[in-house]
This record gives sequence, structure tokens and C-alpha cells, in this order.
Amino acid sequence: IEANRLVLLDKAKKAGLSAAQAAAYAEANKAATDKVAQTALETLVAEKAAADKAAAEKAEKERLQKIEANRLVLLDKAKKAGLSAAQAAAYAEANKAATDKVAQTALETLVAEKAAADKAAAEKAEKERLQKIEANRLVLLDKAKKAGLSAAQAAAYAEANKAATDKVAQTALETL
Repeated sequence: IEANRLVLLDKAKKAGLSAAQAAAYAEANKAATDKVAQTALETLVAEKAAADKAAAEKAEKERLQKIEANRLVLLDKAKKAGLSAAQAAAYAEANKAATDKVAQTALETLVAEKAAADKAAAEKAEKERLQKIEANRLVLLDKAKKAGLSAAQAAAYAEANKAATDKVAQTALETL
């Protein structure tokens, strides 16, 4: 019986049972027939496999929950940093499994890129606004000269009214 227990213990360890499981199995089945002991071992191995699978699934579920929670934190952080909803969503999705440092660096890069793009857009808009004002000044200068004002009067009128509405500029011209 003791020799059989040792054989069963070795067999159980080789089948992947833990030392405690193997010892309990060998002790419980040392006097059993080979068939009964084999069935018991197969049952334990199947139970262990099922328990391992359940543990792995639980761990994976928890890992995915942590990643999703992190994605939501990153999404909120990105929105608070001034990124658009689409930019924030893309950032959060791309960095949800990243380390805090990597995610922070990515966010800082995106914020800097957005600031540069916003600055460039503002500069472009201001340049276009000034070009329209200058174009309007030239139109007003021509209009004033055609209305009979001297070059100096026309220049002063055009400069003074270059940013005014058409109606205001027309009224000013008629007054002169």
C-alpha cells in the first residue's frame, strides 16, 4: 500500500497537481484499484484544469476592467487638457494599456501639437483678416479719389475707415 501511495504521488505530480493535491490524492487512493485511482486522478486533473481556466478568465476579466477604467481616466484627463472629444477618445484608446509615464508623455505631446496647430490657425486667421482690411483700404482709397478727394484726404479717409463696415465708410465719405 505504501509503495502504491508513492507511485500515485509521483503520478499525480507528473499530471500537474500541486504537492498538497498530489499527497491528498495518493493518501486517499493508496488502497484503491488502479482503475479507481486513475479515475480519481483524471477527475482531479480535470477539476484543476477547470479551476485554472476559471482563474485565468477571472484574471483576464480583471485586467480588461483595469484597462477600461484607465481608458476612462485618460479620456477625462485628455478632455481637461483641452483636446477635442475625438482627439481625447483616440488618445485614451491608444494609451489605455500604457504605463502612466508613457500615457502622460503622449498627452503632453498631443497638447503641445494642438497648441501649435491652434497658434498657426490663429496666425493664419489674423493674417487673412489683415489682408482683407488692407484690400478694403485700397478699395476705399480708390473710391475716395474717384469721389474727388485729394490724395492726402483719400489716404486719411481710407486709413480711418479700412476696418469699418461698408455703410459706415460710405457715410464717412459722403460727409467729406
